[in-house]
Amino acid sequence: MATKEELTFRYWKNGFYENYKGIVKRVDRMTNHLHVKSEVTMEYISIDCIVDIN
Repeated sequence: MATKEELTFRYWKNGFYENYKGIVKRVDRMTNHLHVKSEVTMEYISIDCIVDIN
């Protein structure tokens, strides 16, 4: 990724909307997921489940 800007993702997970704030580390086109890292954890977000990005 060109920038290391922290983004907030709103996405659908297990029947609920979740918010996750972090930096995109990788776009996996094979599985259609974003690898997003916060200060503590790494989240794998399905691109199809993303509702909003700020």
